[in-house]
Amino acid sequence: MVCSICGGNHKRNNTKYHTKEEIEIHDVVMGIVKKVEQEDKREKKEKKDEGNKEKKTRKNTDYQYTELLVCLILLGLVSFENISLDFIIDFSMKKKEEKKLQCNDHILERYHTDLKDSFNIKFIKSYILNFDKDILNIDLPDIKYVYLTGKSYKDFPKIVEINKDYEDKKPNSDVYFELNNGQIHGISCKQSSSCPCTNKVVELNNEELMESRHKTLNDNGITKENCKNHRDKKSGGDGKIGKILQNNFSITGYLQEYWTLLQIHILNNKDYFIDQVLNSMNQGIILPYEVYEYDGKELVNTKNRKLEKNLCDIKISNTFCYGKTKPREASKIWFDLIYNEEIKYNLEVRFKGIYFGPGGQPQIFILKESKENIILYQETRDKYQGLKTL
Repeated sequence: MVCSICGGNHKRNNTKYHTKEEIEIHDVVMGIVKKVEQEDKREKKEKKDEGNKEKKTRKNTDYQYTELLVCLILLGLVSFENISLDFIIDFSMKKKEEKKLQCNDHILERYHTDLKDSFNIKFIKSYILNFDKDILNIDLPDIKYVYLTGKSYKDFPKIVEINKDYEDKKPNSDVYFELNNGQIHGISCKQSSSCPCTNKVVELNNEELMESRHKTLNDNGITKENCKNHRDKKSGGDGKIGKILQNNFSITGYLQEYWTLLQIHILNNKDYFIDQVLNSMNQGIILPYEVYEYDGKELVNTKNRKLEKNLCDIKISNTFCYGKTKPREASKIWFDLIYNEEIKYNLEVRFKGIYFGPGGQPQIFILKESKENIILYQETRDKYQGLKTL
């Protein structure tokens, strides 16, 4: 036993070694020290919470730095122990000066901004290391140019040319690379496997749906003028819209009229929406060039992901409305994309922060889900529904 007063090998309150006054004074001092430490800890927590609050504002996802990383990997970037933010930025600038990286200056600057704001060295090393270049079946020196397009490839005539007859298929590559022999390939880049593969508008030109959407919001005091104040808290609002549109069907058996009408609309037009899913997921088959997909863990050639339309179906989901432990609480509706009688994708329908006019309609997001997670969601469903019957 070490004494906290003198460091001796005895208990602090042993009167054989310390007087009663020494012990009392020590207790007072230690009480003050403990109080100061607690106050310091509280202040640090408040600063951290404030910092997290500032970071919770939604960032622009049109220029995610992972797209830049994929470009640089194709141009020879490798992970090493002391790789740094400055090294990556300098490497990208060098490749642009060499004209190997084709990208407009202001676009590259936006990618650099996102890289600085989101810099995570552990994640970046993993993202680089997991990119299996052998899947491309080429030697990197065979790459002549890499195109970082940003939101649109319209500034790159060669990319426009190869896509001109396929605009209805919505080419979704974020990065293109041209080989010395003139061939061009594309890569769709995701930060993680949980990111949506793509998204599509859902109301189309259905006026009844837009009217129902407006009425649902107006009846609850939400207008085009004040809706920004009532968006989710990450967007700086009070979260009122999310509560109005929250899907509690798996808990209460009730679903808002707008969501109900939208479900009917999607099922009535399932042929169209199946086509949209296939166009997005089968890009390597329907486009005249190789299209790859990278999610930070796995690089795949989408030509190997052949989905037959006659084996596809869309159903209202009784799986994705549950999480791993309880029913989900979100302003969304979910559908299963069924392939060969098994759940293939999660089709999640949600808003993107705009709620009025044709541009305010929600969108359908295609999400890949692991078989393990699907089983967990279904176990939660079965458990919860079992409790409801008791």
